[in-house]
Amino acid sequence: MPSKKIERNDQWSSFDSIQQVYDKVTPNKTSVNELKNMGFDPYAANNVKIENYLDTRIRFDPLSTGKNIPAPVAKCLSMFKHCQAYVVNVDYDYEKRIGNVFLDLTSFRRETMKEGWGFQAVFIIQDELVVYKLWSGEPKRKAYIDEIRPLGPLQSLDDLITGAAISF
Repeated sequence: MPSKKIERNDQWSSFDSIQQVYDKVTPNKTSVNELKNMGFDPYAANNVKIENYLDTRIRFDPLSTGKNIPAPVAKCLSMFKHCQAYVVNVDYDYEKRIGNVFLDLTSFRRETMKEGWGFQAVFIIQDELVVYKLWSGEPKRKAYIDEIRPLGPLQSLDDLITGAAISF
C-alpha cells in the first residue's frame, strides 16, 4: 500500500528530542552562538525563521495595546534593532494507507492512518543573548481517514460527464 512521509526538519527525530534541546536553553545565559550550536541556526537548519522587532511585537501584542507583554520581551522590544527572535517550526507527518488493497486501488474505499507531531519554539534575542523563550506543540497527532466512494473510479469522472458547474 502507498505511504507518505513529510519531515519539515532533518535534525530532530521525535518531539522529545527537540524538547530536550529546547530545555537546555537558559534565558540570560544562552548566547546566539550556543543557540546555533544546539541546532537552532536559521542559516543552517531547516524551518528556523528570523523575526525582526516589528514581527516580534505583532506576535506578542497583536492589538498594540502594550499590555500583557512579558517584561523581558517588552525590554527587548524597546531596544528596537537590538531585538530579534528565532522562531522554530518542526513538523513530522506520516501517512499510511491501510485496509483492502483491491478497494483502495479501484478507488471504492481508501483507509488512511496519519500520525505525527509538531513543535514550535520562540527565542527572543537581545544583543546576541537569549532573554526569553516560549514553546508550544503537539506531542502526538493521530487521525484515521475512511474515504468511501460508492462509484469507485467512475466517481472522479463526475465532472467530465456533467461538465463544470456554472454559477452566476
